[in-house]
Amino acid sequence: MRAAPCALIATDPQQAERLARDTSALTHGHVLGQEAAVAFARILFEVLHGATLERAVQCIALSRPIMQALDAAMILGPDLVERLGGGWVAEEALAIAVYAARNARDVTHGLQIAVTHSGDSDSTGAMAGNLLGLMYPREVLRHHWRDDLECRDVIDRIARDLAAARETRESFADEFFDRYPGW
Repeated sequence: MRAAPCALIATDPQQAERLARDTSALTHGHVLGQEAAVAFARILFEVLHGATLERAVQCIALSRPIMQALDAAMILGPDLVERLGGGWVAEEALAIAVYAARNARDVTHGLQIAVTHSGDSDSTGAMAGNLLGLMYPREVLRHHWRDDLECRDVIDRIARDLAAARETRESFADEFFDRYPGW
């Protein structure tokens, strides 16, 4: 659920995967939690760099539970999100986020799919939102729900700073040290 920045600041897919594995290990001791983060960061990286969702998922080559979850997300038809599980474990959350993005008609519809199931909807909604944001960037920036976000100013600032980090890699740490001293 916190792998998106790894994909956004990475210079290549392997770096996105490595960053996701390293950062997810802080909160996910189980290997499947780490692999789900790796898969999600790679998918986000690929979509960010122009791949379709289908092509991005094809780039993943991890353990059988991760691959089964992604396969199910890519083949299940509409209105079958509950068959992917509740999102309480990482591979299910990954599958639900990918499923929501794949079946989305637009951002609103994709988010509705991601959060209207009987499981861990905040995690699946956050993950689907990351992916939908890359798939529908203009729609997300104009979406009427943005106005209702708590801490919208903070979210906007961090998003702009992540974009700046991509553009000014070498000087980012110096320029933004006051705001992000641990960078």
